This record gives sequence, C-alpha cells and structure tokens, in this order.
Amino acid sequence: MSLHVKGFRLGTTVQEVIDFFVAQTGQQVKGAKITNTGAVLVSFADRETARVAKERINGALFNGRELEAYYFEPRELRELQQLKLMDQQASEAKRSLDIGSLSAALSAGGSDLNKIDQTLVGILGSLLG
Repeated sequence: MSLHVKGFRLGTTVQEVIDFFVAQTGQQVKGAKITNTGAVLVSFADRETARVAKERINGALFNGRELEAYYFEPRELRELQQLKLMDQQASEAKRSLDIGSLSAALSAGGSDLNKIDQTLVGILGSLLG
C-alpha cells in the first residue's frame, strides 16, 4: 500500500523523505518516489502500516510546510474496482427487473406458471452467478 503525500518542496531527496517518515511514524518504509510536481509516493509493506503512517503524517510539518497524505492505488487497480462496481450495479438492476416481472406475473393471477418459473430461474441465476 502506498501514500501520495503533498507539501514537500522541490529538491527534497528520497532519503530525506524516508528518514522523515521513519522518524515521524516509527514505520518501516518500503520505498519512495518523488514526482515532477514535488509530491511523493511512499510505499509500505501493508495497509495497516500505511494507515498508521497516514494518521501521523497528515498535517505534520516538513521544513515548515504542512503535509497532506492520501491513500494511493495504481490506476489499473482503481479501474478494476470501477468495473467490478459497474458489474454489481448491472446485476442489481437485472435482479430488480426480474423481480418486477415476477411481481407482474403474480399480480396477473399467476396464470402463466411457465413465465413465473423462468423468472425465478433468472433471479436465482443472478444471485448465485
């Protein structure tokens, strides 16, 4: 897990960042990279270590400047999470539609049992699939 940290001055070295994080947080830093905007990506071994570091660094001063820390996840992971969310939303919409069809069939007196069976199979398939 990584943190995206804003507030460092241009010219700050990776070693200065690592030393500062270790001193301020007591957490082991896996690595650091300085972007061309002066922001820093700091990597940690796991999410919990990053969480502790974020709590301790957010608002801390480095050479008189206040730091802002945010969780950072690679673009590919964010895109994958977005696709997963869209799939979940599509499944929920289909379930709602299937349940609406079932409700309409039952309201009509349940005369078309074959349609009710097909709708139930569709609902179960979307729940289990």
